[in-house]
Amino acid sequence: MEWQDWKADTRDVLLDLVRRGRFSPDEAEREAIRRGIGPLASKPDPISFDPDEMPWWSLPMALAWIAWRNAGSVREHCAEFRENWSHWVPGSWNAPNSDGTGFERIDGHELKSVLHSTTARLRLVEAYLISTKSLPTTAQMTVAEAEKQLFAALAAGRVVAIAKDLAGNVVDIPQREWPYLELFEEEERDVLKHDALDRKAAFSAIKLPRDTLKEIWGESLVEPYMIEPMMRVGTAGYVPFCSVVHWIMTEAGRNIQHLEDSRLWKASVDRLLPLISTGEVQIIGTPQSGGAPKPIEGHVFAGVLVSEPLRDSFDMITGDKPWISCIPYVDEEHWNNDFNDQLYLSKSGGAAWTHLQVRKSDVIREVSFQDSSALSDASEAPKRKSGRKAQYDWVEAKLFVEQQLEARGDFDEPDQMDNWKSQADLERCLADHFSEKGEGKTPAPSLIRARIGPIVAAWRSKKNSA
Repeated sequence: MEWQDWKADTRDVLLDLVRRGRFSPDEAEREAIRRGIGPLASKPDPISFDPDEMPWWSLPMALAWIAWRNAGSVREHCAEFRENWSHWVPGSWNAPNSDGTGFERIDGHELKSVLHSTTARLRLVEAYLISTKSLPTTAQMTVAEAEKQLFAALAAGRVVAIAKDLAGNVVDIPQREWPYLELFEEEERDVLKHDALDRKAAFSAIKLPRDTLKEIWGESLVEPYMIEPMMRVGTAGYVPFCSVVHWIMTEAGRNIQHLEDSRLWKASVDRLLPLISTGEVQIIGTPQSGGAPKPIEGHVFAGVLVSEPLRDSFDMITGDKPWISCIPYVDEEHWNNDFNDQLYLSKSGGAAWTHLQVRKSDVIREVSFQDSSALSDASEAPKRKSGRKAQYDWVEAKLFVEQQLEARGDFDEPDQMDNWKSQADLERCLADHFSEKGEGKTPAPSLIRARIGPIVAAWRSKKNSA
């Protein structure tokens, strides 16, 4: 056998230099890229870890979905994804000194895999995201509220989890066990015990069914029916304002986007509104006095505020600036009634204009995307297959709330019935309504509260102006 001299691997040399503090992580990364062996710290390819391809989710993955409702957040709390996700970690070590007569303390960095996610660490991640104002725009509730809802669903038998029992066998966790189980963290893993003093966990390696989780806690997306008026064949006619904004958000239906993505909604509005205000895109509406739709002068929309769909803010309703109340397009029947976009020019009185529509040919001419070839005709834009409608019909819920207020009167009025004296009573009423329609499924109380507030404020404003 021929003797061969040992030669250190370049990557190992760089890692050792960073560990000894002779290179900073940034310097090592630049050198690795220059030598064609970088990056050293890296995240795995998201496509290789698609949560929708995983039929069973861990507890942190399930809670990330319930709280934040997007696949990216779920992926980042997948154990396999984190094991392949490396990052630089600072540390201090004892190392032999230069003459070999002793040791010296050195400060450096090591390349390590990201720690496993647990429920406790998920709360820390949430606190960091809140402090840096980087919480996902799709967030529906806190992690604590998500945990409460999930454990209630498990105790009610709506979700059946699997885990390893004391003997290491994979079993269904019985529904009757949940009222007596408590969540703990051991060896960077979530486990379930009956008591904190139990030497061994009753259940470990807990998994929950993806499909059941997504069925109960649905994802609010811009659905194909919301942009259907823009996707029809041809360029003639006028299209509901909100439908156009959603069409821009999805880039002519090619991208799947979250309905409650505030940043993307604002960016899409900011593309459309200047075109309307300067006359490049014509807008029409039905005046407060009724009659046929009429053109609205573009300058009226210069600086106008635009609410997120079904989320008219209290400041917007009570402020002095003109604003547009937006409602997602459902179908012609809903749109012809009260479920349309409306322009308010003052805080007193009703909408000055309803049924806001923009000219379709103007939008297609003025709005282009990176790949604009599909916009020569709206019908050429790639069609997404029809998706399910959102789990909770907030358009119908708005109508239900208004009907209750009309029938019972304002809950703040004196001498009201005992079960109609505060907004909390209306929230419970709407929760019961959702439960009856959805076989026991109801949105989070915080979500109901956020939705109801603007509806009540708008109803009161209309009542006071009548």
